[in-house]
Amino acid sequence: MKRLTCLAAALALVCMAASAQPAAPDKKIETVIVTAPKLSDEVKAEIHNFVFTLAAPAPVTGEVARWDSHGPLCPQTYGFTKSSDNEFVTFRIRQIAAEVGAPVKPAPCFPTVEVYFASNPQQLLDAIREHGGSTWLTSRPSHAKEVAVFAHPIQAWYSTVTRDDCGSLSFDNEDNGWDGTVPAPGCPPPGHGMYAVVGSRVHTGLQSLLGHVYIVVDVNKTAHTSFQAVADYIALLALSRTQDFESCQPLPSIANLMSDNCDAAWKPGAMTATDLAYLTGIYSMDPGASFLTQRSTIISKVQGAMTGGQ
Repeated sequence: MKRLTCLAAALALVCMAASAQPAAPDKKIETVIVTAPKLSDEVKAEIHNFVFTLAAPAPVTGEVARWDSHGPLCPQTYGFTKSSDNEFVTFRIRQIAAEVGAPVKPAPCFPTVEVYFASNPQQLLDAIREHGGSTWLTSRPSHAKEVAVFAHPIQAWYSTVTRDDCGSLSFDNEDNGWDGTVPAPGCPPPGHGMYAVVGSRVHTGLQSLLGHVYIVVDVNKTAHTSFQAVADYIALLALSRTQDFESCQPLPSIANLMSDNCDAAWKPGAMTATDLAYLTGIYSMDPGASFLTQRSTIISKVQGAMTGGQ
């Protein structure tokens, strides 16, 4: 309190001294305009490639999938003997989700993001598939055995949901005869592979949502990687659907963490401003817009982050 009083007194003296000065002669006031740094065409191309590589289109709508308020994410982590390690990963997913505007269900809740740290990841995946998890591993359950193959140090499998213009929800299942067509405007009965749409190429009215995510980590291949970095990489996978686990992006991104094609200099120890802008773009885009429109929104967010904009 004493320091604040002294500061107030000092500011008062400065103001008094300023007011006691004689009026300055009229002179031209110079205006200083501060402009944000411009991105080169090369960097713009790198951002474009980053978003187009990382964001995988959902199987039915072909749009970017995300969690929404009707089906918020609920993460749960398994595999460590120390519960605090499991809790840390779950905490980071929740923390980053809140930062980028993704809806999170209060704990305790039924897990919609399941993270497993395993010494034999393929055995774990086989068990998930054999015990009824095929529909949550892929939109084509009949191909679950071919899809549920562990090939990277950390890998994710996504189940997506489609909401049509009438608000009907259905899990994406291409085994049910989905042929890529939609009926004329109206409200068809749910569960028949038919969706009510808006007659526009820019705004379809269809929304792609994340329904369930399995994330499996090979502890043998991540033992010497920063635990903080692993947790943040998992959070990226939990909040956005991707099918790219190998590319090395020439941008500061946690997405590079497990890529064999990346030098250590491109592998940050935590989620970066680029990653947060990417995720913020996903959770601020129009969920019913076309894939290209959605990606344009995400690209704008990343460009803004790299130029100091909003």
